[in-house]
This record gives sequence, structure tokens and C-alpha cells, in this order.
Amino acid sequence: MIGTALSDKDQKKILDKLDNTDDPWTCAHGRPTMCHVTSIAQQLKDDDALASHFTAAGDSSDLTQEC
Repeated sequence: MIGTALSDKDQKKILDKLDNTDDPWTCAHGRPTMCHVTSIAQQLKDDDALASHFTAAGDSSDLTQEC
């Protein structure tokens, strides 16, 4: 069901199956299956800075970013 959290075991099972495909980076239609985060520490800092900017401005409409 949409929005239902997966257990760690189910997440691993999905990633293992994905790893066994010929092209794990895209779906059969060519859409990306995952986004690469080169530095999680930098991403978290950027997210905090962005959140504080919009929180101070009272607008959180641009907080979501697509890969």
C-alpha cells in the first residue's frame, strides 16, 4: 500500500533484486531508480540551511526537491 513503511528486511530484499538486474540504475521505461548522494553530511547541511531560510520567511513550498 502507498505510504506503508517497509521493514529493513523488505528494503534489503528489493535492493538485492535490483542489484541482480542488468541495469539497476533505471527502470524498464528509462526512469531513474535511485538518486546518488555524494556527501550525505553536505546534503544535511544544505537541507538545514534551506529549511531555516524558508522557516524564517514563513514559506516552506520549495522545501521538496526532486532527483
